[in-house]
Amino acid sequence: MNHEFWMIVSAVTGFSCFVIIHFTKLLKNPKSAAVLQLAANTFVFVSWGASFLAADSGLFKLFCFGGTVVPTIMASLTIRRVFIKKKTKETRCGADR
Repeated sequence: MNHEFWMIVSAVTGFSCFVIIHFTKLLKNPKSAAVLQLAANTFVFVSWGASFLAADSGLFKLFCFGGTVVPTIMASLTIRRVFIKKKTKETRCGADR
């Protein structure tokens, strides 16, 4: 299998989903958009992780490692922004009543 092809496809997919979900209002429900973003980040992580395991040279292996770190950070930002923030807002509103 061509790992470079899947690296490019997954990077474009993950970045496009991240930009569309975080900077536009195309998707009305933020939780469904977050689930879509997490699925795209999983696709990026798996494809770049497979390339990391198949890599021979040190520089390409380092590049692939970076490709597994970035979707992890993007997924944690999505979880924090959508799920945790909403939950703390609901808790605070309930405590004020």
